[in-house]
Amino acid sequence: MAESTLEMEDSSGESSFTQDTVFHDDKNFTIAERMVRRRNLGSIDEIINSAQIQARNGGIFIALTLLLWWIIIYRANDDLSIGISILLGLNFYQVAILVMILSVVAALMSEASQERGSITNSSLAGGIMIFSGFYVFEPLITSILVDSSLQVADGLWRTLRLGGIWAGMSFGMIKIIKALHLNWLIRFCDENGFDMAPNGSEVLRED
Repeated sequence: MAESTLEMEDSSGESSFTQDTVFHDDKNFTIAERMVRRRNLGSIDEIINSAQIQARNGGIFIALTLLLWWIIIYRANDDLSIGISILLGLNFYQVAILVMILSVVAALMSEASQERGSITNSSLAGGIMIFSGFYVFEPLITSILVDSSLQVADGLWRTLRLGGIWAGMSFGMIKIIKALHLNWLIRFCDENGFDMAPNGSEVLRED
């Protein structure tokens, strides 16, 4: 156990309240306090409401992305024998599935690194995004520079579809992960008896 001092500042920037508290988990408390500060949350009710909104919006975007994939990729009449990717030799249908998987993994690593300050996860997320971007733009580049059997219009249409499902899945997963983080924050505050600091301060206090 370590001793930690919480300071709450008023609008003038001066410390208006100081309380010494013994915490059982300084690391989790630091993460929780960072989440509250960054999101500018003012109360537990606001955290709960924000978590619900994030989860709902994330579910909407993921559902729309899967529906989009079903309509414009799975049920499309693309000639899968042309435009084969130079990475792993995947056809367009397989690339679309891989792009969705990569977007989910990148979102997980990116959000995890943001909350916990992990350089490793952030670096891996950046690398995965580069591979995702390659797969997204490869059809257009291939149709222009490499494979004349793939028309430029078809290559552009493939790139637009891959970009759409990548953006939709990434955005939806980020919303879901943010909701999960907020849910963790709610449980952490409940289990440890913390609440938002008074007067709109962005620091946790012990009840």
